[in-house]
Amino acid sequence: MRLIIIHGATSTGKTTLAKKLAADIGVTPVLKDAYKERIFDTLKKPPNLVLWKHIELASWRHIYEQVRRAQANDEPIIIEGNFMGPQRRTISKLIDPKDVIKEIYCYADQGVIQQRYAHRYRSGARHKGHRDHLWYGKLVLDGLMSKIGLGNTRPLKLSHQVLKINTTDFAKVDYDKILAFVTAK
Repeated sequence: MRLIIIHGATSTGKTTLAKKLAADIGVTPVLKDAYKERIFDTLKKPPNLVLWKHIELASWRHIYEQVRRAQANDEPIIIEGNFMGPQRRTISKLIDPKDVIKEIYCYADQGVIQQRYAHRYRSGARHKGHRDHLWYGKLVLDGLMSKIGLGNTRPLKLSHQVLKINTTDFAKVDYDKILAFVTAK
């Protein structure tokens, strides 16, 4: 199996990158938030926090199931989300030494992340089910923690093939370099 993991902090362009790469290499991406949004669409109103947490956990289980399916069928797969320690541990148990794993870690300056996050929420471009207005304080706190080396997101390092992408200025992202990294043997 060829596993491409795209992750990083919120508002760093993970989903956009995953969709573009998937289209260019002919793979359907497994997008964590897309799964959640399909569930949100079945609800009459945004979920309360208890239900939201259940949906969040279900989205991780969905990703793990898709990795298992890709591995069983020896198919390439792109997974995208804000993977952290618990997800790293689970994915590390799923992979086999013969699997090819490529990790793309997206990061950006904290001020830019906060601006994108707020703009995305205010613009209405983000599904209301995410309840982003509740998480802005956590985003700010995460930014402060990362300044002293205690950030939640960091490269997973499930293989030696890790590409770190600074997405502070999307115009400066070298997409051809990313595509070459993903398609290299």
